[in-house]
Amino acid sequence: MSHLRRLNAHLKRTTSYNYRTLRSQPWNELSGAMGDLGTFLPLTLALSLTHSISLPATLLFSGLANILTGAVFALPLPVQPMKALAAWALASHATQGQMAAAGIMAGAIVLALSATGAVRLADRAVPRSVVAGVQVAAGIALLQASARQFAPLSWIHPYWADNYLSTILAFVGLLACAALATKGVHVPYALGLVVLGLTIAGARHGVYLSPGVDLYPRVPREGDFRAAWPAVLAQVPLTVVNSLIAAAALGRSLLPEHPANEASAERLGWSVGVMNLVGCWFGVMPVCHGAGGLAGQVRFGARSGGSVVVLGLVKVLLGVLGGSGIRYWFAGLPGGWLGVLVAAAGVEIMSVGIKRVEGPEVGVMLATVAGRVGFGNDGVGVLVGLAWFWGMRVPEWWERRQKRATSEEEESLLG
Repeated sequence: MSHLRRLNAHLKRTTSYNYRTLRSQPWNELSGAMGDLGTFLPLTLALSLTHSISLPATLLFSGLANILTGAVFALPLPVQPMKALAAWALASHATQGQMAAAGIMAGAIVLALSATGAVRLADRAVPRSVVAGVQVAAGIALLQASARQFAPLSWIHPYWADNYLSTILAFVGLLACAALATKGVHVPYALGLVVLGLTIAGARHGVYLSPGVDLYPRVPREGDFRAAWPAVLAQVPLTVVNSLIAAAALGRSLLPEHPANEASAERLGWSVGVMNLVGCWFGVMPVCHGAGGLAGQVRFGARSGGSVVVLGLVKVLLGVLGGSGIRYWFAGLPGGWLGVLVAAAGVEIMSVGIKRVEGPEVGVMLATVAGRVGFGNDGVGVLVGLAWFWGMRVPEWWERRQKRATSEEEESLLG
């Protein structure tokens, strides 16, 4: 009963905070909810077009996950694709059974690491400078993803709302809103950009809705688990470092005055594990929380879980009412504008990471970034950063050892 009372008290506190924040700054919260769409939409649409996932089921379950995590953590936590699994699925044209196997295995491993306390130990063992390096590297990865959105563009093509000129105007608008924010004037930029983009897409291509969600189980076969296992091994370190440890640290850095922030790395691990063990049986894209998405949503105004609760409700409605036909509407969003949102999130998370360290720890951060960018893997980046961190301490350890040996020798001579 004591656990239930504590949970009830916590939910009352988080709900009160979400409601107060959403009521006091509704447009900022709604704009912030759009801050991670530049990452969520392209990968989700790509995976649905290759039939690796079910788009309606993904919208439904990720929306429910948004609602629950927003209510429990009272933070604008994103629910975004597991990047390594998404890249594997797109490269190999994975079936829904293989994708389900990948998400189920990844979720089970993350849940086991959280239940045994391994995530908590990892959170304590990884130095602040290494976490900062992971954040900066995540920002660089987002900027690279942003550049990929710009690659198909030219000065006038593909069309008037999606080319270099319109993208430059979107950047100018972003900078203007950032300048206004420094003077206390907050403009819901991301919300306006997404709504305008969807309006243009609907006008050009039409909006085709096919209500209904196919909630039949995708039961993986043994071969599906074998095919997905290498991708899962690449995904789990990325999830632990970026989705759990870095996201928890970033939440404390970006929202230090948050009265209900209890989103530890271990608790985020429970959330990621449960989300995937429930949803992936139904063709849902494997998902996690991420530092980059959190930075993007805070960058565009979100300060509470109320923002993602509203986003979750919209996702649920779109998943149920839009069905599979909604993918063509979303696919019409100007890619350059999505790139602007992704770039803003990248700059935000990089700036937070850089501010976290100073002095000799900067070298550790840069070593972590170099490992992550050079090898394209967060786990390798962390190992490089840890090696640099402890390598810097070897001379200090040796000096203390020498002083202790000299002191013991002097004491023995005096004795």
